[in-house]
Amino acid sequence: RHGRTIIFVWHNIAAINALCSRCILLKEGRREFDGSPSVVTARYYEEAIPTATSGENLLDRPRDPIGNGKARFRSVAIHPMNAGALEVELAYPGCDLRIDMELDCIRDFANCNLAIIFWDVNGYRVIDTNTSQKGRFVSLHSGQTGRAEFLLREVLLRPGSYFVSLWLGRLPMEVIDHVEHAVTLDIVESEETNRHSEIYPGIYLCRFEDSFTVADHSL
Repeated sequence: RHGRTIIFVWHNIAAINALCSRCILLKEGRREFDGSPSVVTARYYEEAIPTATSGENLLDRPRDPIGNGKARFRSVAIHPMNAGALEVELAYPGCDLRIDMELDCIRDFANCNLAIIFWDVNGYRVIDTNTSQKGRFVSLHSGQTGRAEFLLREVLLRPGSYFVSLWLGRLPMEVIDHVEHAVTLDIVESEETNRHSEIYPGIYLCRFEDSFTVADHSL
């Protein structure tokens, strides 16, 4: 606003979207794409982060380097469920999501928080679900395998792709394991969301009722 130009270089995608009015995507030192931050960061995610399929083995997936390795996530699978608790093929706005995961314990740990985090394609953190929110914590002994199940009710995300990360640790004391991109979740259109051709920008689609009345003051 004062005629100054600031060049901001960072891999925090949410910060780039919040602070910048123009974005340049570099590849091997050359400009690959130039445009608005939302378009460029979405393209960055599409090209830089491969699709992660539900049920894939996570043991060889890249980790957060600060994790101490006391345990490692082995697998994660996301199962969309309808209102009748039956599994459906595709996730849609308002469906339930059952998330199953396994982790292998390498060294004993106690009283840790197990978290599932959803991110949109622009790097915004949109859902946090973890055991500590219910006052529960995870403990394992060396050689044990832990299995966790989360059931997320009526997940009202707008149609699109989301990245799901897994985290285990005790903040601020330790991070045990963190897989930043464990699985990709695609939310498809539903009967509720395909009634209008325009795509609205909001991430969360709340359920609502509406009414409209006209008062006649001509009499």
